[in-house]
Amino acid sequence: MNTRSNRSSDGVVPYWSSHQKGAKSEHIVPSHHGAHQTKEAIAEVDRILKENLKQTK
Repeated sequence: MNTRSNRSSDGVVPYWSSHQKGAKSEHIVPSHHGAHQTKEAIAEVDRILKENLKQTK
C-alpha cells in the first residue's frame, strides 16, 4: 500500500479508517465522500458481485 493512500481522505473519513485490512481487493476511487455514486465505483462493485456470483455456482 502506498503512503499517499495512507494519508488521503475523502474530506470526511481518513483512508486508514475506511481501509479493510485483509481485503481480497481494493480499488481507490478519487472522489469526495460520495464515491459510491461514481461510475467508477459502481463498475467496481458490479465487477466484484459478478466475480462472487461465478464462484458460488
